[in-house]
Amino acid sequence: MPSLFGLESAQAQLLSDKQVWALVDAGKHLSKAQAMLRARRVPKARKQAREAWKLTEPVVQKLRASRKRQQALVAERLIKPFTKLARQGVDVWVGRSGRDGTCPVCQLELSAADIAGRRLRHVECE
Repeated sequence: MPSLFGLESAQAQLLSDKQVWALVDAGKHLSKAQAMLRARRVPKARKQAREAWKLTEPVVQKLRASRKRQQALVAERLIKPFTKLARQGVDVWVGRSGRDGTCPVCQLELSAADIAGRRLRHVECE
């Protein structure tokens, strides 16, 4: 299990083998994204982060669907590296499933900072 996600062994045991391997692959993409960001290659970092999110999102959705506290904590840990990247300017969709990424007030797309802050609408629209 990649240390990027910061899961403890008890939390990692909540995941199936298929989910663990998906997270291992996602961890590779995330580490590449962080390296690209350090090298100031934001478009390449964004591409790697989105690839990692494509692998991580189904795992997060399944954990959230279980509605158990332990699984929800694991899901939040899995999202943490993506929110960190979003704060650094790499816009990767990390919102809850079911949201389409648009502000319900002005119908414009939410920024990475709004998504990282888990806001449903722009700060100006609140």
